[in-house]
Amino acid sequence: MRYDANLRSPSTQIMSLPSILDAHLDTAAIAAVQANPDAGYLIDAPYSEAPLVISFGFVSWNELPAFDFVGRTRKFEKAMGRPINRILVRDPANFWYLYGVPGLGHDVDAVTSALRGMIARLRPTSVSTVGQSMGGYAALMFGALLEVEQILSFGPLSYFRSDRARRDGDTRWLATMEKLDRLPPVGPRYDDLPALLASVARRLRSPVGVNFDGR
Repeated sequence: MRYDANLRSPSTQIMSLPSILDAHLDTAAIAAVQANPDAGYLIDAPYSEAPLVISFGFVSWNELPAFDFVGRTRKFEKAMGRPINRILVRDPANFWYLYGVPGLGHDVDAVTSALRGMIARLRPTSVSTVGQSMGGYAALMFGALLEVEQILSFGPLSYFRSDRARRDGDTRWLATMEKLDRLPPVGPRYDDLPALLASVARRLRSPVGVNFDGR
């Protein structure tokens, strides 16, 4: 397996990166990169004639967010008897990816462009996004913007707006939302996922899967 542990590279250079390293994407390799707060993504690719799964890490306040769904996608590989291309993404700042991802861009649109370039380079047979909690929000957001074949989201918020959080009495993430109010991200905020999904619904290639009960 091979991985790309690019750190803070401008998104405009994604297509010309020479930093695909020959190494096994094993537990030790992931842990080494995960300990670096500037590492926003890992690539386990390329495998020809294989699907691509883009996973997004969940929120973590006590330590850096993890690169998620590694073990579960490996189980799928074993079950299918074939490899899966993986792009593992996280937001070390825990801002629901709205300020971008280190190495991919400083806003949502830049990250979307970088991921689109990677997809074009890998030429997978299909593209899926997956995530839980904060990662579920990102899976829906980037899955819609990239118009992927499949979106799987577990326990996401449907919006990231302080006014609606107060209205609905859900103040779990209010402090983070208020920080976004004080310092809005560059470009569109993408803080209303139902509105975003409605805007691209006719272009999505399959139903969106959202799960809230963990089963």
